[in-house]
Amino acid sequence: MNDGENTHIDAAGLRAPDVERAQELLALTGEAWTGPVVTSLKGRTARFNVLRSEVPGIAQKQLTRTLRQLERDGFVERTAYYSIPPRVEYQLTDLGDELFESMAAIGRLAVTRHSQIAAARQRFDHALFENRAIAMPDVQLR
Repeated sequence: MNDGENTHIDAAGLRAPDVERAQELLALTGEAWTGPVVTSLKGRTARFNVLRSEVPGIAQKQLTRTLRQLERDGFVERTAYYSIPPRVEYQLTDLGDELFESMAAIGRLAVTRHSQIAAARQRFDHALFENRAIAMPDVQLR
């Protein structure tokens, strides 16, 4: 029976609309500044300038963009205190904590499996180079 939705299911058991949602989230986590900002907020509240000083190389405009996107998606909560001078603090929501744990798992995979990943890349690159050398016999293999 077809309920009108796309019923294609991928290898992870996700339906097509869910795959799009997953890809959207993966794109966010793959942005250069998401990881450092989320990591800096883990387990605490921080003000903008504190975050800016703790995330080396991030420009003010980029930090603003990153925080706004994380807030829009529900990963960060922004609290404004109407005092003199005005004060704004950021913290991870429960959803943000879950995002941190997911990103940390990918980080652990990258660290614990680095040698296997590097070896696979080397095999691939070598095979690619060999195939090109066959097509172009004047190329020397190293």
